[in-house]
Amino acid sequence: MLTNWMDSLVNEEEGDITRISLSNLTVNATSNLVADVLRMDIYDDKALIEELASSYMRKKTLGNPFFVMEFLRSLQRSEILSFDIMKLSWSWDTTQLQEETEATDNVIDYMKRQMASLPKDLSDFLPYAACLGSTFSSRQLDTVFTACQAEGIGWNVPTSKWLEYCVSLGFISSLENDSSYRWVHDKVQEAAFSLLPPDEVERVQFHVGEILLENLSPVQTRENVLAVANLFIKGLTKRSEMNEQKCLKVAKICLEAGHTLMISAAFSEAVTYLDAGIMFLPANHWKIDRVLSLELYSSAAESESLAGDGRRIEQYCYEVINQKDASMTEKFRAYDVLITFTWGKKNDYQGAADMALHVLTELGCKLPKRMQLFHVLSGIIKMKRTMKNFGPDAILSHEEMTEYPKVQSMVMLDRLVTVAYQLKSPYLPLAILKSFNWSIKYGVSEYSPSAFALVALVLMAQLKDFELSRTWANYALNLIRTRKEYEVARSRTLFVTHGFVLHASLPYQKCAQRLLEGYRSGMSTGDTENACWNAYVYCDISFYTGKNLRRLSADWEVYTNQMFSLQKMQPCNQSKHLWQVAQNLMGLSDDPFVLKGKAYSFDETEFETMGISTVVSVYNSLVYLAYFMCDDINGADWALELYTKYTEEEMDPGTFINDSLRAHIAVLCYSAARKSKKKQYVSLARKCHKHVRTIGKKGNPNLTHMEKLLDAEFDALKGRKSEARRNYEAAITLAARKGIVSEQAIINERYGDFVFESLIDYNDTSYRYRHAVELYEEWGAAAKVQKLQKKLENLTVQR
Repeated sequence: MLTNWMDSLVNEEEGDITRISLSNLTVNATSNLVADVLRMDIYDDKALIEELASSYMRKKTLGNPFFVMEFLRSLQRSEILSFDIMKLSWSWDTTQLQEETEATDNVIDYMKRQMASLPKDLSDFLPYAACLGSTFSSRQLDTVFTACQAEGIGWNVPTSKWLEYCVSLGFISSLENDSSYRWVHDKVQEAAFSLLPPDEVERVQFHVGEILLENLSPVQTRENVLAVANLFIKGLTKRSEMNEQKCLKVAKICLEAGHTLMISAAFSEAVTYLDAGIMFLPANHWKIDRVLSLELYSSAAESESLAGDGRRIEQYCYEVINQKDASMTEKFRAYDVLITFTWGKKNDYQGAADMALHVLTELGCKLPKRMQLFHVLSGIIKMKRTMKNFGPDAILSHEEMTEYPKVQSMVMLDRLVTVAYQLKSPYLPLAILKSFNWSIKYGVSEYSPSAFALVALVLMAQLKDFELSRTWANYALNLIRTRKEYEVARSRTLFVTHGFVLHASLPYQKCAQRLLEGYRSGMSTGDTENACWNAYVYCDISFYTGKNLRRLSADWEVYTNQMFSLQKMQPCNQSKHLWQVAQNLMGLSDDPFVLKGKAYSFDETEFETMGISTVVSVYNSLVYLAYFMCDDINGADWALELYTKYTEEEMDPGTFINDSLRAHIAVLCYSAARKSKKKQYVSLARKCHKHVRTIGKKGNPNLTHMEKLLDAEFDALKGRKSEARRNYEAAITLAARKGIVSEQAIINERYGDFVFESLIDYNDTSYRYRHAVELYEEWGAAAKVQKLQKKLENLTVQR
C-alpha cells in the first residue's frame, strides 16, 4: 500500500518526488570502498586494490556493502589481511587468500565458520537468540538466556556480558535506547540459525516460544506478542504435543498479534497470524471458548477481505454463521464481510441484498416485504417534517446511539443502500429513510454522517430540492469534522457528498480534491470499498475537467491495479471504460473510433451479463468517445439506445457524470440532426438541453460553457448563423475561464466545422482548427491532433 500511495503522489504531482534506486556496488565502487577502509591510494595501489576487490571481494560479496566490510573483518581476524608496522600499510597473502575464499561460497559461510569456532557455550546459544527476530529486547533475551542456562545451554555469564561479546564480534548492535538490539544483517541472523541441524530448527523455535509464553508476564507478552506468536507459527507441527489449555493460550496470542497488525493495516500479515490461531484451537473450541473462536474467525474474515485475497473468506464466515446457538449480534461481523464479498468479488448484488435484509430482520430492523409507493412517499413526508426541527446545532449535539443491535442495523442499512443502488431496487429510498430516522430517534453513530449524506442525495435526485440537499450534505460533513471518532465514516461521506450532491454547487475541481481526500481516508482506515469509489469518481472528474491525459492515464493505472489487488471489481471495471477513451484519444488504440485497447475492449454481447450501473458506464464512455472524435451520428445512436433501455432514474441519478453526460448527448444529437434531419435526435437533444439549463438556474457552476455550446448547436440547427457564432465564442471563453483545456479544444473544433459548413470561411476555419490543435496537444490527445492536421491539409487543398 505504501508503494501505491507513493505512486499516487507522483501522479498527482504533489511536490517533487525523487526516486533513488539502491543497488550493489560496482567493481570501481568496491575498489574505492576498499581503498578508503585500508587507507590505500586508489591510484598508486590500483593494481593491488583491483586484485582484492574484483578477484575476491566482488566474487564473494556481489558488491553488497555490508558483506564487503564483513569480508574484510573476517580476513583480518584470520590474519590473511594484516597491518605491516614497518611499511605502515595493509598487506595480504594472495595464495592464502585464494585458498581461503575457495573454501567457502560467500560471507555467510565465513561467519558460520567464525561462529562455530567460538567457545561452545557461546555458539550454542546463538541460534536461540536468532529465534527472537531481527530486533529483540534485552528482557526477551534474558528470559530465554536464563531458561537455557537452567537446561545446561549457553554461556554461564550474565546476559549483559554475552551481549557485549556479540557486539564486539560484530554480530549484533545496540539500538539507541540501549535495551534493544538487532542483528547487524539478516544474513548474520541466518548464519546463527545455520549452526543448528536442519531438523532441529523448528524444535528450537517452538521451544523458545514456550519459554517466553511461560515466563513473560501478560504485559510483557503483549509487548512482544508478534515475536512470541511468530515462534509458535514456525513450530506449528509441534501443536500435537500441547495440551488443550496451552493451545488456547497460543491461539489468544495469535489473535492479539493479528489485531496488532490489523491496527497497522498490515492485513495480509494479520491473516497469517489469525489463521495460525485458528489452527491452534482444540477440536471442541466452540464449546470451551466461544468468544475466542468468534473473534478469531471474524477477525480472519475481515483481514482476508481487506487484504484483497478472498480465497478463504467464505470458509471463515460460514464457520461462524453455521453456529446454530449463536445470536445474530455474534454472527454480525461474519455476515458483514460475506455480504461485501458477495457483491464485491462475486458480483452477486441480489444475493447480498437478500442477506442484508435477513440480518436486518433478525436485528429487529424490519422493512416491508412488499414494496409499495406509499411506503416511500410517507417516509419522505415524515423525513421532511422531522428536518424542520433539526438544525446544525441539534445535529452536532445529538446523543450517541448506544444500543449495539441498533448500531449494527445502521451498518447493515448502509450495506443495503450500496447493493440496492446497483440493483436500482425500490429498497434504496426505504433503507436511506430508515437510517435517517434511526439516527434521529436512537442517536447518531459513525454511520449517521453517510446516512445524512444519502438523504441529501434523495432530496436532490428525487425531490429536486437542491438547497435542502446542500444543507444536509453540509450537516454530514460537519459531523465527521467535529466528531473525530467518526473518521471511519469520512471516506463514505466524502464520496456521497461530493460524488452525488455538492457537485451541483461546487466547482468540479474542488470536488475532485475532496474525493482524493476520501480515497486517502478510506485507505488509512481500512474502508477500501469507498476508497476505491472515491478514486473512481476522482479520475472521471479529472477527465472531464481536462487533466493531462498522460498523467491521468498513469493515475488510472495505479488506481485500477490497486482496486484489482483489493478485489474491488465494480469500481475497477468501470474505471477502465473511460480510461480506454483516454487511451483512444492519446492514439494508443488501433482505431481511435472503436473503444478497444489496453484498458478495455467493448463487446456488446457482454451487456447481458452486466449490472445496470456497469452497462450505463459503458454507454457513457461510448458517448464521450463519440463526442470528442466528432463521431456525431454514432454517438447520437448510442444515446438513443441508452435512453430506450433505461429511465433517467436508473442512469446513476445524482452523479456529476449524469449532468455532464446529458450535455454531451445534446451536442451529439443536435449535430447529428443537422446532418440527418432525424426528429428523434432533436427530441432527445431538447430534453437534455433543458436539463442543463435547469441545473444552471439552480446554481450549478460547472456546465455554463456547455449551456452556451448547446445554444450554439441549436442556433446552428435552426440556421441562426450570427447567434450561433456568438454562442460558440461565449462557450470558448467560459471553458477557458474554468481551465478546461479539453472542452476549449472540442468547442474550437466544432466552431471551425460550423464556420466551414455554414459560412465557408477558410481563414476562420483554419484559425479555429489550429487553435484546437494547440489545445489538444496540451491535453495530450495525439489522435485528435492527427485527425485535425488532416482536416487542415484537406482545407489547404480545397482552397
